[in-house]
Amino acid sequence: MRTPKEIKKELGVGLKITWDSGVVHSISNIVLRKNCPSADGGKSKESKPKGALSVINSTINEATKLVDVWPVGSYAVGIRWADGHDTGIYTFDYLYDLGEGKTREN
Repeated sequence: MRTPKEIKKELGVGLKITWDSGVVHSISNIVLRKNCPSADGGKSKESKPKGALSVINSTINEATKLVDVWPVGSYAVGIRWADGHDTGIYTFDYLYDLGEGKTREN
């Protein structure tokens, strides 16, 4: 398992992670949100009764504004976004892969 020495929230940018190996990754908010490991993939919610007008509950700015980061055990971090989404758990191995440019296809 890869282990970060430091995870720093960079305002308006994303996360800067310094790994115990000395490697440093900067992962943008957009990459983090697009690759959210939650069951719904971190998608912003849309409310639409059948035959009705779509109502978007959040904007792209809210969906990609990182509000809070916290540790989950000794293997991952949780992230809260401005639109309230906070169910994704980003393991350290997954964050390392994102930092290396290995993203999932959407």
